Amino acid sequence: MLLAILLLFSLISCGHTHFYDAVQDTGARRAAIESARLRNDHDALSRYFEDLAREMQGKAREKKQLLDHYESKSYLYGRRAENLKSHTEAGVRRYENIARRSLREADAHRRLACESARQSGRNRTIDASCHESAYN
Repeated sequence: MLLAILLLFSLISCGHTHFYDAVQDTGARRAAIESARLRNDHDALSRYFEDLAREMQGKAREKKQLLDHYESKSYLYGRRAENLKSHTEAGVRRYENIARRSLREADAHRRLACESARQSGRNRTIDASCHESAYN
């Protein structure tokens, strides 16, 4: 609890670039998500989840290439071929699921950022991305 409070004060005092860096750690990420109130906070979290989704999509592509290799060259692996294929398929599913969840989180934080901007009375600062996100 003390860590969460210290994190909140450091985030408030340091600005949104440090907020983005703080969400790299899982525990800090959860605290950052729970304490996010400002548009900059939600924008940083949205970028984090978009980056995570891209990273997971890249890993899924790598696993798919490996799976293609196992399927086309299964004779090289003998009895292990089926095991390797099933483990690789599971990896593809895992990375794709994480990517999907991350994109949903990014969209949710994008919407919260727009809502935060609307509530703060900065309607003129709400850009096209808010309108796109809010209605997709």
